[in-house]
Amino acid sequence: MTDNFELDERKGREKLKQDYKASPYLIDYEFTKNKFDRLDCFSTAHTPNKDITYANEIKNREIPIDLYYNDGFILEYNKYEALMEAHTQSAYTPLYINYFNDGRIVWDVTTLQNVQDRWIMKWCTQTTAENYGKKVLKKVILLYPEEGKIRRRIAS
Repeated sequence: MTDNFELDERKGREKLKQDYKASPYLIDYEFTKNKFDRLDCFSTAHTPNKDITYANEIKNREIPIDLYYNDGFILEYNKYEALMEAHTQSAYTPLYINYFNDGRIVWDVTTLQNVQDRWIMKWCTQTTAENYGKKVLKKVILLYPEEGKIRRRIAS
């Protein structure tokens, strides 16, 4: 049986595949297998000058970008830690990719400023996969759209 978490995971992965297909570069990618893996995808973009490797955490949000634009978007510490481990241990560019109803924001977490001072404790759902209303305190950072690269979908 497929739960809402798995459906969101699939949607996010499909959106990433579409982005890769639209890229001017050939991009190889491999999604992780377990829905509880700390990261979602590893990819390589073959550019004319060099290959660039990425570690990706994908979040599919069924909301418009502007809904929490000024409030920031949550990145949990364990996801940040996994992205940074991939960066320091294997030189991956660590990307946190958020898809919205009307576009996406991509953060390269190595470019975030004053990270050590921005962590807060926030009541959050225990896991997205088990969204039964149980809240736990989690260490999170709020990411703001201007820290990432925004692409809005143009209505047709």
